[in-house]
Amino acid sequence: MSEVVKSIELVEVFLDEDFLGWDGASRYSIGRFHDMNGFLRSQIRPDGVIIGSREAEPAERAIREMRAIPAFSCMPLFLLADLGPTLAMMADAQTTDVQVMVNHTTAMARRLKDLPDEILTQGQDFRLLAYLYCRQEGILNGVAHWRHKQVYSFPKAELLADSTTDVQTWLANLVERRYLERVELLDRIRLCPKCGGAHHNFIDVCPQNLSVDIIQKPFLHCFTCGHVAPEEMFLIGGPLVCPNCKTRLRHIGADYDRPLENYVCNDCGHSFIEPLIMARCLTCGNQNPTEALIPRPIHSLRLTERGRMAAQTGNMEDLFALFDNLNYIAPSFFQTILDWMLALCRRHSEERFSLIGIRVVNILELTERIGRHRMGELLDEFALRLREAIRATDLTTRTSQWVLWLLLPKTDKAGCEVLLQRLREIAKNSRQPEGVAIELDMVSFSAPSDMIAEEPAELLLPRLLGAME
Repeated sequence: MSEVVKSIELVEVFLDEDFLGWDGASRYSIGRFHDMNGFLRSQIRPDGVIIGSREAEPAERAIREMRAIPAFSCMPLFLLADLGPTLAMMADAQTTDVQVMVNHTTAMARRLKDLPDEILTQGQDFRLLAYLYCRQEGILNGVAHWRHKQVYSFPKAELLADSTTDVQTWLANLVERRYLERVELLDRIRLCPKCGGAHHNFIDVCPQNLSVDIIQKPFLHCFTCGHVAPEEMFLIGGPLVCPNCKTRLRHIGADYDRPLENYVCNDCGHSFIEPLIMARCLTCGNQNPTEALIPRPIHSLRLTERGRMAAQTGNMEDLFALFDNLNYIAPSFFQTILDWMLALCRRHSEERFSLIGIRVVNILELTERIGRHRMGELLDEFALRLREAIRATDLTTRTSQWVLWLLLPKTDKAGCEVLLQRLREIAKNSRQPEGVAIELDMVSFSAPSDMIAEEPAELLLPRLLGAME
């Protein structure tokens, strides 16, 4: 556990004179500067920074300068004035209440002490994971702005990214690698397939030659010869006369009617019912059918358990992937098989199976005590011993980075207890010269004795997981 933060030290950077008389943070302030360069040259390393500015541009420039320096990339930043939603998202809070600043900073300082000293210098991935880890909510929200090429941006991530990084692609990669997860669907946009722009002008065009020079006209249909043409063509000489067969059209419904065709192209003369909708990209000028646009959902993103572990250990390698070679199947298939076995036990009471959940509870302590390399070797040895303990017919999966499940067909409660005892012995024998060993938190379930009526696998697994926490 991290040590308790005893005191908070703040630096005030006043970028205009409006705030020079503000002394709300005097009790905690260890420095006051009138520009960012003076603060950076001072080499002071406070717990948080207060920025006083009535203008968004200098405040944004100051925030970007700070976040570009690894040592300041996770530091709490506070604005004294409301400078709009984008700046509010870049900072940690907009407030003049010093106690709010202190509370935020204290919580973040405690979390920062959980992280390795070198993590902020290990690249943009670790800077972002560390930044989110230090914030209780661990959330990245997108903000919409008409000037942005793809409408939505993630200001916090942009501050921490390398200068050449495509932020949207970078975040998608972290989601794919399960360091971040999608939370709330904010919007759904459609992108140009040529340049990826999200700004389009939707235009009606002729479906034959794609001309925009189309007009809407009333049409008539002659029942005598079947001719269809704009109404103006039937008005030659005054009364309605078909220009094709010269029949005089007196009664609508008897001599003629009005068809659905009501558009005509002034370039090619083609008539049609509905125009074709095209999306002209305002970024590159490419004209695309609407169905060719690339849909992209925009979600808020959250740090996952895997991401938290990467931040705490300074290692983005998945140590627990070693267990994925133990008769591993995907969680969705595991749940389907578990549902099938539960149904089988309900129908045939003589059927037996057991389920064991395993969690290594002291992974962070072990990593700190013996190092990441030896930790990997220790888990590798544990996985090897576990492989020897389970049968070829047993199945495993992981529902999170920390939790491994064993499904044991044809195994009653007594047989399950035998395996649990073996696992305890394996953990006990993993003791290192430093006096630490793998500590397991385990839970077991045996069917049919532990079954709850009609409980499906999707409820059973969370119930057992709750018993381990």
